[in-house]
Amino acid sequence: MLERLISHSVDTLVRVYCQPDRPKGRGKKVGSPPVKQLAESAGIPVSQPLKLKDGAVAQQLTVDGIDLAVVVAYGRILPPDIFNAPKLDTWNVHASLLPKYRGASPIQHAILNQEKYTGVTIMQLRAGLDEGPMLLSNTTEIGPDETTGQLMERLANMGAHTLIEGIQLAKTTGLEIAEQDHQAATYAPLIQKSDGSLQFDQPAALLAARIRGLSPWPGTFIPTPTGPLKILSGRDVPDGDGPVGKVGHVHCLNPLQIQTTFGRLEIDALQAPGRKAVSAEDYLRGSGRHLKPGASFP
Repeated sequence: MLERLISHSVDTLVRVYCQPDRPKGRGKKVGSPPVKQLAESAGIPVSQPLKLKDGAVAQQLTVDGIDLAVVVAYGRILPPDIFNAPKLDTWNVHASLLPKYRGASPIQHAILNQEKYTGVTIMQLRAGLDEGPMLLSNTTEIGPDETTGQLMERLANMGAHTLIEGIQLAKTTGLEIAEQDHQAATYAPLIQKSDGSLQFDQPAALLAARIRGLSPWPGTFIPTPTGPLKILSGRDVPDGDGPVGKVGHVHCLNPLQIQTTFGRLEIDALQAPGRKAVSAEDYLRGSGRHLKPGASFP
């Protein structure tokens, strides 16, 4: 999004705020956030405050003479003195059609809940979690096989386009401010690693949505006595019946299907503990060769 704003080059980007540098990877080498690297390459000053409630950020915004501040997935709640510091307003670009899916993980929950549509909303930043008045929104259809990673990339591009559109409208015809229907609000809490556990006492369609919704992080897995069996991709097959958690099909065309409370979960790719990622067909030839129709998963 920052890249689009830089290339737009109609307005002056005064300063970029981002998270502090932190250790990354196995070597724990300290690295800079990508947004910092991009801003510095464009010659934009960067601030990485450790504290937000000491008044320093609000004072800096005042000194810089900021007209409009824009918040995109900053990951921290801003105190009022910060979002009230710009001369005109502070906007937040949120990756959902508010008031649906306020909170930290709107993209994941839209897929987990099998929504057909989602989008981005430009809202005024106010006290309360994503409760501010709405200024502009755009809608997109969620693809039937789309993962969170893929949708996130599309919504980032859409968010940049919508933000630039909103700035242009604010300068010309103005923007219509619409209060959210707070009674219709839903929440998308932070995703936890444990959310990736697949339980077969749910319909196959929900499990397939969970695989897509938690890709690439934290991923999904089936708990087994030898460790978590990571499920990298899969889909639901409406037909089929039998005991829940049983392998219902092993065939060259549909190599691994597991019975759920409704339909079967067909697994395309997976990764056994301590092994590399493989197709389901290759898995059944190797470490999963013991799995035959009627074999049980937990």
